[in-house]
Amino acid sequence: AGHEGGTYGKGGDFLYRWGNPQVYQKGLSSDQQLFGQHDVQWIEEGHTQEGNIILFNNGAGRSTPYSTVEILNPDHENGHYSILTNGTFGPLAPSWTWSPEGMYAPVVSGAQGLSNGNVMVTIGTMGALQEVSPDGEVVWSYINPIGANGTFQQSLELPPGNLAGTTANMLFKGHLFLCPRRHTWVYSAPGHEYQMAHRTCKLTLTG
Repeated sequence: AGHEGGTYGKGGDFLYRWGNPQVYQKGLSSDQQLFGQHDVQWIEEGHTQEGNIILFNNGAGRSTPYSTVEILNPDHENGHYSILTNGTFGPLAPSWTWSPEGMYAPVVSGAQGLSNGNVMVTIGTMGALQEVSPDGEVVWSYINPIGANGTFQQSLELPPGNLAGTTANMLFKGHLFLCPRRHTWVYSAPGHEYQMAHRTCKLTLTG
């Protein structure tokens, strides 16, 4: 591909990069902010930060490993993204960050902006789902009860997974579909069925 044509007139060029400006010969190693991130997506309509970018920043490679969920608000118009005075793509920092003490998932995981203004976080290495308010409060949580060899009893400690630092109920990500009213959702696996009351039409879990 060339540098012209296409929807925004830039051919096959990258429209936007963020998180490690060294890869396009700008900045230093100290400017790196993303480390093995997953599930980068636009925030859908209804959230207070709709149209911004949300992601799970795994944190593998940080001097002290820890994970964060971050929202970015890039300045752009019709596919053209602003460049800062230092030659890097903005913003300088995320507009929202969530990083509770002890959260570290070096692989998988994800985040989703919900229409009620909250964020649904998948801590994939632990098979954990948490709905977080804009103030950082966990308002709902759920532990995936399914593993590769069947189901786990919710009251028992989960066995370790195949990778160091994981549990056997590891998830790639979850996705929550909210409804205006409180509903009971049903999650089925061969020979098993789970129900939970929540303002949810559907919850999908991807292993």
